[in-house]
Amino acid sequence: MKRALSILAVGFLSSILASPFSYAADAVATRDQAVSEYHVRFDQQFSEIHARLLDAQSKAAGIKSILELIAVELKDYDAEIVLLTHTLQDPNAPVETAVGYAIEEIGELQWNVSTIETKLTKIKTIKCAKGRLTKSVTEVAPKCPVGYKIKK
Repeated sequence: MKRALSILAVGFLSSILASPFSYAADAVATRDQAVSEYHVRFDQQFSEIHARLLDAQSKAAGIKSILELIAVELKDYDAEIVLLTHTLQDPNAPVETAVGYAIEEIGELQWNVSTIETKLTKIKTIKCAKGRLTKSVTEVAPKCPVGYKIKK
């Protein structure tokens, strides 16, 4: 999150120094157009990532290790959306900064979601026995509970 704020600050300062002076009406119209273009370019991509995370969450029902990863990614996703929304709503913040940050975050989120989806394909179930008791353990790398041994 600190990295995100520093990226936004650097982008904001560089855009102020590099931009030529113009009339306020031109700047507002141009910024509104840039925000609209941002939404056209990125909203669908963020929605698809969110849908993939929710799909993975439903497939991973009961798999604690994967559900924990998905929870972290959903929290990160929500934080990034809030940050980008605030940046786009701030009339003084440059849209180019939000665009650069969105590109970076979409790449990171897609990588993490792909990793989660790969782990979903590696789920295994083993049976563990202790005397007459039998337990099934389903996980990416399943291990028998203490005192149990793998039933063959």
